[in-house]
Amino acid sequence: MPSRAIAMVTGAAVFGATLVAVSLPRVLASSTSSPSQASSSSSGSASSASAGAASSASAGAASSASSASMPSDVAATTAAAARKPFHPSRLTHLGGGRKVVDDKAKTWKTSYAKLRSYSKDSSGWHRQFKKKDARLGTYGFAHFGERRQNSGETPAGTYGLPRAFGAAPDPGTTMPYRQFDSNDWWPYDPRDPRTYNVEQYQGRSAATQWRKSWAEHLSHFKDQYEYAVVLNYNLPSGLYTSGDQRFASNPANTAAGGGIFLHVNGPGSTAGCVSVGRKAMRKILRWLDPTKHPVIVMAPTKAIGEA
Repeated sequence: MPSRAIAMVTGAAVFGATLVAVSLPRVLASSTSSPSQASSSSSGSASSASAGAASSASAGAASSASSASMPSDVAATTAAAARKPFHPSRLTHLGGGRKVVDDKAKTWKTSYAKLRSYSKDSSGWHRQFKKKDARLGTYGFAHFGERRQNSGETPAGTYGLPRAFGAAPDPGTTMPYRQFDSNDWWPYDPRDPRTYNVEQYQGRSAATQWRKSWAEHLSHFKDQYEYAVVLNYNLPSGLYTSGDQRFASNPANTAAGGGIFLHVNGPGSTAGCVSVGRKAMRKILRWLDPTKHPVIVMAPTKAIGEA
């Protein structure tokens, strides 16, 4: 959900066949870092880049020479080890996903991250798009399985991307897509577990117990929710409609929060979602393919392998 806080944050994620990861630039090591601090931290990078190029060239030559004499299985292991920690080939919770969005950050408590995307075919994983700046929850990532309602944290982990929605018409995605209107609400009221984290298409009826003060009126966030993808975080199952309300026969955990989406940037950090720029969001939606079982992987860089 969008955050009502004003703190500015950025982040990143990876999409592919389908994987998402979020990472933070090294200069954004804490949630208190500002964009101006980040740019000043990069002084001297030109000289270090030229030195690095020379050393990496010699190192690459040595690596090529040594790998040529290696058995194929050893060479393959060495090549895998040389990949970035967030590369899909090093992630173990993707299931059958062949499109991945990777959203990783430097620390648990920063709101800045990078989003990368990958797709998989018969020849392996391939990078999609340039990495994107992303925003996380105001208080960074919640540790695996520890996210709680109203914590202002983004849940670390690997999550499917089952469907999309938005205030705008379908941008041309193959994902199941719903254009919402002023009747759409998303309740998170613990006193009504059957409607917790269940989008309502017809507002609130007298037959239900959820309170509007414990729900998002989606049309109030038309900018952030111009385009959005639902993350399979704490989603209930066994949905059915009775009258004009939607219920779950297997309710979500009412302590864990809900409404975790990938959506368009707002004015600052989020309340737990991941956000990217509008153009990036449109591109991601057009790229995602439900037949490729897309997922998003989210965690600090050092913990991305556990996500």
